[in-house]
Amino acid sequence: MDAIAALRWVKENAASFGGDPDNVTLFGESAGATMTANLVTSPLAEGLFEKAIFQSTGSLPTPGTPLAVAEAHGEASAKALGLPNATAAQVRALPAERFLSDRAAAFGLRTIIDGVVKSASIMETFEAGEEHDVLLMLGTNSDEGRLVGRQRIADLAEDGAPVSSTTSTTCRKPCESAIRTALRTVASCPSCSTRW
Repeated sequence: MDAIAALRWVKENAASFGGDPDNVTLFGESAGATMTANLVTSPLAEGLFEKAIFQSTGSLPTPGTPLAVAEAHGEASAKALGLPNATAAQVRALPAERFLSDRAAAFGLRTIIDGVVKSASIMETFEAGEEHDVLLMLGTNSDEGRLVGRQRIADLAEDGAPVSSTTSTTCRKPCESAIRTALRTVASCPSCSTRW
């Protein structure tokens, strides 16, 4: 929810800093890529960005965590930290060091399916065709966990059509030179003028 709030702020304020609120690109690597994928599949993030890049996430096929399981984990973590029947305010008041010193309390959960921020896992949302209609670039660092879900998401994002890392979702023609240039600066696909 903090990332969604930040994206709303960017949408509302980018123009005052010379930015284009209608040309927002999200990029995440590893856990950040999972966060980016969660934003691409969260109903609350609809319309807050136009492009997304998932770089090296192995979490794409990971099932979501039901809310009841997440709540039970939170209660157990608070109890382990000496706060049985804790309120949110009591947990927030704890110094970060307390969480870091207790491995069980510090261990987080993957995507929590709460029915509001997330109604399904990343993969389930793509399988249902309910992800946001944004330009999507997928990549991986060499051998990072072999990333089983990356090609599956690429296929689902294109409604089953094979996708390569050099294909634009707008024109479906090779954009390799634009992508290479984009690594250094903003570029446009020579075929469809999509700006990266």
